[in-house]
Amino acid sequence: MYKVGLFYYFGLRGLRRDHSKALSWFLKAVEKGEPRSMELLGEIYARGAGVERNYTKAFEWLTLASKHHLYSAYNGIGYLYVKGYGVDSKNYTKAKEYFEKAADNDEVGGHYNLGVMYLKGIGVKRDVRLACKYFIVAANNGQPKAFYQLAKIFHLGVGFKKNVPLSCQVCQGTNSNRNRLPPLLLQLQHPVPRTWQHRQKLESSSLSTNPLTITVLFLSHSMRE
Repeated sequence: MYKVGLFYYFGLRGLRRDHSKALSWFLKAVEKGEPRSMELLGEIYARGAGVERNYTKAFEWLTLASKHHLYSAYNGIGYLYVKGYGVDSKNYTKAKEYFEKAADNDEVGGHYNLGVMYLKGIGVKRDVRLACKYFIVAANNGQPKAFYQLAKIFHLGVGFKKNVPLSCQVCQGTNSNRNRLPPLLLQLQHPVPRTWQHRQKLESSSLSTNPLTITVLFLSHSMRE
């Protein structure tokens, strides 16, 4: 049932995309004990795909999904807190905590979202260098938007000396089949702590100047205060 829902949701196996049918199949799958459907139900209600948009239900489904160890759901929950959708109010502290939980469980979206928070100074002190570290981790794990952010940083000279050639190399990396970063950027990378409680180690570390999960709600929107 879950797979049938996927076929309709994404328009696979020759089926025309039909979010209403996808919703029906995902609900049936949940009744049969399939937790992966919970995450997609959260996304469906958040997007209003084939159903009236309902952020409260989106939050409820994503929370249930996270309790079943579907860590990518943390990104959706974090996004809702950033925007103040389906929750009492905007809460950047909670949003950051959920993104950190996602990152701590090797969810690439968590690293990317933390990078965006530090790049734009959303709920945290703006720190482009720290943002760059998170983007590098995300890019190394195949997140194309992280390549874009890195390319933009070096093209505009945000927090670093302007370096158009390096920016172009980053763009070439995301256009390649292997999504590779230029060697120079790989030299800038520092290990990211696995537990978000140890994030201060990452924040205080020096930075030299020399297939994706399904739920990507936060990645699909620009963050603005």
